[in-house]
This record gives sequence, structure tokens and C-alpha cells, in this order.
Amino acid sequence: MASQYLSDFSAPSINGNIARRVLANEVLRGVAQGVLETNGEGITQRFSNDTTGAQIRITQFMPFNQSARELGASLNGENFDGRTALQATTNGLGVDVITVINQNIDIPQVTTDMLPIDFLGNVMKNLEMDINNNINAMTIGGKFVATANAVAEGKAEFQYITLASASGNDWRLAFMNMDAQLDNGDEENGLAFFPNDDRCYVVKASIIPYLFNNGILSLGGANHPYEMLAQGGISPNTKQDIRDGYAGELLGKPVYKFVSLIAKLAAKYAGIPVWAFDDVYAYESSGFANVRAIAQNDEVKIIDSPDGAGVRIQPNFRMGFKSLYAKGNVFLVETGYTNPAGTGDEALKLKAPGSREAYSNDAKLTTVSLGTTAVTYVTADNAYKLSVASGVTQATLSYTLPTNATYSTGTTNGATVDLSTGANTFTVGITAEDGTKVNNKVVITRASE
Repeated sequence: MASQYLSDFSAPSINGNIARRVLANEVLRGVAQGVLETNGEGITQRFSNDTTGAQIRITQFMPFNQSARELGASLNGENFDGRTALQATTNGLGVDVITVINQNIDIPQVTTDMLPIDFLGNVMKNLEMDINNNINAMTIGGKFVATANAVAEGKAEFQYITLASASGNDWRLAFMNMDAQLDNGDEENGLAFFPNDDRCYVVKASIIPYLFNNGILSLGGANHPYEMLAQGGISPNTKQDIRDGYAGELLGKPVYKFVSLIAKLAAKYAGIPVWAFDDVYAYESSGFANVRAIAQNDEVKIIDSPDGAGVRIQPNFRMGFKSLYAKGNVFLVETGYTNPAGTGDEALKLKAPGSREAYSNDAKLTTVSLGTTAVTYVTADNAYKLSVASGVTQATLSYTLPTNATYSTGTTNGATVDLSTGANTFTVGITAEDGTKVNNKVVITRASE
């Protein structure tokens, strides 16, 4: 008896049209549930079934921004406005959909013979997860790229709101400042303000406890905070759902949370080291300022595997993002945050991680020296080691880091260190480009007198 691939599906063949459509619908349903920012909340989104084109057209209706007048005034005070009639205008946009998820997925027949009959359904759920993660990371990374580049060019001076500490007042003020910045609009592009009804907050999951602990939304009476905690969401009567990231409301706007995996993937979309996103806590966005396009065929193509007995799934999912107004995104960052973007060739570029060079996991010190003497790395001890004479009581410890790695903790470069008789161990914590963290040991042994 042939194996079934879907437990709730009775098509005679896995290559049947019904199977392909069922799988396509399942993927779309899962994607709809897993995307953080949905159409009208921080993003304007359009969908197409055509995966052959490189662009999806989006029509944006532009605001009027007309000035009020006063009846009876010497200038334009008549019953009818004497100015030329306004015309409704639109802005036709082409959003490139060149970020593609179309790597083949093989399911050997022998695998399905030994596993539950809904194996193919679970494979498709994993595909949904990959698509969701990339949509979310592309969106977050795209907004960050637009903001960082605008700040570097001096076009969006106040798009970084800084947070000095984790006190309740600082958090509350930071979120209010983000909202106020969107209220300022983008006068250079004719926007008096960004619409209030299509904004949303997106925050790191690690920030949610601070919002609870500092009582930012404790406005509904004595039992209000307890109701929030009981429900597990930011606002009462809201249950958290880690699948779509919705956590509640803040200042009347939806709040979504993203996990560490999404943050790391967003950094790769932006082309910055993973650690450069560590001090980015949250952002607020306007849907009017950002557009996203998604394309998927009506059917998921399934063929017999050319490598042997089994099937091959050939997904074809395309997506793209464009920030129309950099001032429509405001990021909350740690005080002293260094903008990773430059100008010209140093500007950040949004690009799919699969088309970038692999990030390095090298977090080992490149060179270590004590004064003018090089310190030798001893593989067996996993440490940099050097012996000095008994008369050496102090020395300058210097080191270099791998490309795109950063210092995180421990002895700083160029520090003067005291040396006692015997072994003196110093630790230098380094974070690699891909986020790998390593505590490097430097052991300096001072001889006894």
C-alpha cells in the first residue's frame, strides 16, 4: 500500500492538482498568521499570484495638505474658496520582488514509510516558518536600512530615540517620543504628519518584561496590572501568541514582538554584524511610509524526485520591501549607539542573506601582546600564554580583533594590568560577526623571585 503524505487529504496522487492547491493554500494561511506587521499596521502590503514579474505595482494616494481659510478675511474670505481646485493624486510605485525562496525540498519515499502519514504537512509548516521569518526580517531590516542611511546623510536627524536607563519614566517617555516624531511628518515631502491609524510598535521580546515591570500601561485601576499579567499580554484581555507576535496595545497602537532569531536575520538582511543590532530595542512605523509586496503561485509544484523514489517540492515565493519615507520609521536604541551606516559606497543595502557572503564566527583574538612582546596562543590550553621575569609587576595588554568582531566584556585593549607572582588570568569577551560569543583567556605567568 502506498504511503499517504497528508493525513486529511484523499487525493489519489501527490502530483494531483488538488494536492498542489491544498498545499499552496496551507502555506498562504500559515504565512498570514505568522507575519508580524500586517497591511495597514506599519506596512502597506500587496499580494500577487504572478511570480514571473520582477515588480508588483502599488498605488499610493497622496494627502492634500490644504490650508484652512477664514470667512470675511480680506484675503480669500469669500463664500467659495478662490484658489485652484485640488486634484486627487496618486503615486504609482514598483516594488521589486527579487527576494526569493525557491530552494527544492526532497522527501525520500523511505522516510515517509517510517514516519507519520502527515509528514508532508509538517514539511510545509517548516516552509511556512522559513517564509515568515524572512518576511519579518526583510521588513525590519529594510526599515532599519532606510533609517540608518537617512541619519548618516543628515536627512532624518531625530529618527533614533535613545534610552539611557531601564526606569519606568524613561521607557514611557521613549515610546511617547517615537510617536511624537511620526506626528512631525516629513515636510520636505509634503507630509504634515504620518497617519495615526496605521502605526504600530515592534519591540524585541526581551523588552516586554520591562514594559510590565515599569507599569507603563497601568492606567485602568488597581487590578489593571494583575489582569495584564494574568492574560500574558501588554494590555488586558489580550493573550500573547508567539506565532504572530501580537502582544497588545501601547498608546492605542498594536505592539508586536520579535525574537532573537528574527533580529539576527534582520541584521543579515541589512548587511551589518549581528551584534550591531544588540542595542536596537524597538521601532514605531507608519504603514503609509513603507510598502511590501509578496507573490506566490496558486499551486505549489510537486514532482517525482530526480534523485530516486520520493517527491520534490519546488516552492516559488517572492517578496520585496521599500521604505518610501525614512522619517516614517523611528527606532529606539541604547544611548551612545553608533550608526552602522555611512554615505555613498558605505551606505547600507537591503539584500537577502543567501546572496551575501557567510558571516564569520571568528571570535578569537587575532594578535595579543604584552608591551612589545607577542603572546603565544596555546591550543591545548585554549589560551594565550606568556611568561615574564619576576621584576615585571605591570604591563600593557594589547590585542586585535577579527574583521567585524567587537569587544563585549573583560579587559580592554591597551589596559595596564597588574601582575602578581604566578599565573595571572585575564578574560576578553569577543562577539563575532555572526553573533558567536567567546571569552578569550590570556594567562601571564610572573616568575617567583
